[in-house]
Amino acid sequence: MVMNQKMTERENLFHVLNRTGKAEWVPVAEDCYFTVAPAVIADRPDISDEKGGYDWFGMHWTYDKLAGACTPTLDHPRVISDITKWEEQMVLPDLEKIDWAAAAEKELEGLDREERALRVITESGPFERLWQLIGIEDSYMAMYDEPEAFKALIDVLSDFRIRIAAKVAEYYKPDLFLTMDDIGSAHSPLISMDMYREFIKPADAKLVKAITDLGMIPIYHSCGCMQVFVGDLVEIGSKVINPLQGGINDQEAVEAKYGDVVVFENCLDNLCSLPDTSEADIRAEVRRVIDLFGPKQNVILLPAGFLMPPENRAIIMDESRKYGGSPKA
Repeated sequence: MVMNQKMTERENLFHVLNRTGKAEWVPVAEDCYFTVAPAVIADRPDISDEKGGYDWFGMHWTYDKLAGACTPTLDHPRVISDITKWEEQMVLPDLEKIDWAAAAEKELEGLDREERALRVITESGPFERLWQLIGIEDSYMAMYDEPEAFKALIDVLSDFRIRIAAKVAEYYKPDLFLTMDDIGSAHSPLISMDMYREFIKPADAKLVKAITDLGMIPIYHSCGCMQVFVGDLVEIGSKVINPLQGGINDQEAVEAKYGDVVVFENCLDNLCSLPDTSEADIRAEVRRVIDLFGPKQNVILLPAGFLMPPENRAIIMDESRKYGGSPKA
């Protein structure tokens, strides 16, 4: 193959996203994306001081040093103590009080839209936010005990995420918009397919459609074992699935069934995030992912992980560029 040296990272990425078959190398996220997680979307407290705090719903979070992130404070009162009283107990953040223009101007400094695509990350999708507000155990119980209240609340939370997406589209103008709603654990789905389809999928579908209608490419993020949901996520319009982690999902089966209709982001085994994983094993894992997904040009390599050592990240990027044919190798 004769490589067109004038093709930009952005152009190559969009050949993958648009399934043209004309991508000249495997995209690497750090090269093809300018990624922003808008600080004004306060789904988590600022963790720069490693202390945790309150989010914009008034929920308390505790910094977990092992995870390198915040988790809901278990012994702190929930925002919603009774899901049937959610209208009384929950106050949605006022998006009109945020200076979106100033936030975008600050966070987009240095972006070259001709060279890279803008990818915006948001956390706490409809289901995640719901269980954060009432507690994970109570959220599952509510599906049985108060199904109508559960559906009403998750619908309102989906509408809230849509309003956030509209603000992001107006002021940041991203190419891709990532929404997070973890529905998989390390070993199995967090919910049955029947329950997902009845209680969560309608909210996800509405949000993904809105993201698309706003002119952004929807990326659906769910950690864990979530392969059973891929078909439904494709059905509602998700164009990119993140991260379809190796080692806990049957990637070969998913790629064979859906590799022609959706793009996958990351796909690396979590072992790549561990400090004692050898360089040889990390490079072998990168090559495995490229060998599996590369032939259909349906993967974007993304070295991600809260506690991934910087040296592991550097190895992943180096091998991704070299084995994936990047001109930056």
